[in-house]
Amino acid sequence: QRIVRDMHGWGFHSLTEDIQFSTFCCANNVQIGYAPAEFYDEQPVTFKASWTQRLRWTKGFYEVFFSYVRDLVKGISRGQFASYDMLVTVAPGNILTLLSVSINLTYLVIGSLSHGFIATQAELNMCVGSIVMTLASMYLSFFVLGLLTTISERAHIHAKKRWRVITNLFTFPIFELTYIPINVVALFKKVEWIPTKHDIAVNVDDVVGGGAA
Repeated sequence: QRIVRDMHGWGFHSLTEDIQFSTFCCANNVQIGYAPAEFYDEQPVTFKASWTQRLRWTKGFYEVFFSYVRDLVKGISRGQFASYDMLVTVAPGNILTLLSVSINLTYLVIGSLSHGFIATQAELNMCVGSIVMTLASMYLSFFVLGLLTTISERAHIHAKKRWRVITNLFTFPIFELTYIPINVVALFKKVEWIPTKHDIAVNVDDVVGGGAA
């Protein structure tokens, strides 16, 4: 409240105003942290709704990154680890991965069409291997993150169909990989805030009691 009063009102109106406010605090050396609370949030149940929501998030992260990257770098130069942590959070890391894959794909296509003039078969095989290893390492990384989260938060996972907790470990990395095209679209498309469709009505007892699917 004090920070908002000193700013003469809430001045954060990007597509992701919450992360914008957190980044502002880091850039200005205002200590932030998580409150000891547990909350439940309804997530989209269709890929279309999820795509729309995550497209807004990604575009908002771009806005925050380009607005505060200089301030965060200055904070890092002053030894503020929080600035580094926030910079890593909002930085478009997937773009670097996409750029690497795109370069390899371009070289692979051009090299294949040149019939050995530009690239040898061994070099083309290396391109294929690089692409496969990049995607495989991303899948494995997301799988491990999902597994560690599931293990550490198992007491807070309320699912009626317990087997879905296991299958979700394998589909979660695929879901995360869909952020790659989202990052590309968000770079060029004008994104506006629209409400995320919510069509499930449950109460806390339904969730904690295992009523959620």
